[in-house]
Amino acid sequence: MSLNTRSVLVVLAALVLTAGCAATGCARLALHSQGASLPKIAFPTDSAYVDVPFTEVRNHVVVPMRLEGATLQCVLDTGARGTVVFGDSLVHALGMRPLGEALIRGAGGGGAPVHGNVYQDVHFGLGGLKISSAMLVSMPDSSMRASPLRGSMAMGRGLWEQVVAVIDWDTHTVRLHDPARFTYTGKGVPVPLEFGDAGQPYVHARVALAPDSAFDVTLVLDTGASHAVQLQPGGDPHIVVPAGAKREKIGLGATGQVWGAIGRAATFEIGGVTFRDVPVTFPDGSLGLPGGHTRQGNLGSGLLRRFRVVLDYPHKRMILEPGPHVNEPIVLPAYGGAK
Repeated sequence: MSLNTRSVLVVLAALVLTAGCAATGCARLALHSQGASLPKIAFPTDSAYVDVPFTEVRNHVVVPMRLEGATLQCVLDTGARGTVVFGDSLVHALGMRPLGEALIRGAGGGGAPVHGNVYQDVHFGLGGLKISSAMLVSMPDSSMRASPLRGSMAMGRGLWEQVVAVIDWDTHTVRLHDPARFTYTGKGVPVPLEFGDAGQPYVHARVALAPDSAFDVTLVLDTGASHAVQLQPGGDPHIVVPAGAKREKIGLGATGQVWGAIGRAATFEIGGVTFRDVPVTFPDGSLGLPGGHTRQGNLGSGLLRRFRVVLDYPHKRMILEPGPHVNEPIVLPAYGGAK
């Protein structure tokens, strides 16, 4: 996709600091730019993989990412369809010049759009991995004034579609494999991945909001969400906000607050494991997601971190290996960081 300085790129984004990560500024992000191509990825010579240590910030995988001589903290986000820097001023300070504008529809406040900038032919470094010919969108500083995300970034689809990633929350390491030289030999349970028109990954799971009332759900696989499970009211007749649940702030988006309710599922099943008494968030219309979604919610890192997760987009599968904490209770921190 070719742009010039007068081009206007329309971008749809859903960005929200969820109840499980608002205090630390972790995000779930979806970004789509129609016609954008994937970046180029190069592994080190004679190496089939690279190991990247990460910091766990409210369940998220946060790695040091090199951008034009600077190092930024970056959320590796399967829910993202692109790469975003949270704060125009940081990109400007690096001497980068935008090639056009981006109209960003963020979560919260009903999804009112904000204007950002788009950059092309950007180069990143992740461990020994070189990422080039990438597209980058920057959010305006004003939209993120109240967020500690300012000055950090998120990377999504452009990375995941071209590697096999093994995320280990216990060793705090993500191993990125060259798909052409990867063979899985473990004993994990494969979970099929399906992909939407914009490349967003979906998984199937089974949930019971009350005992003996389980039903199937299709969820976005979203390592950029710190909560365990989010269900969208109206996405399925079985998804009903718990009786008596009060409307409260459950997140902070790029364009305003996200409101909804918090409840618990009696059971949640995926990868051959049944979790019990699982916290669930139920956002209302303030989330402001654009139309066209066929999902019933998303599956976040609050639950995924109970596994060693193999993300194998090239073979349309996720492999889950239960970790040592798989049977521990799942806790959803309150909005604002209170337990």
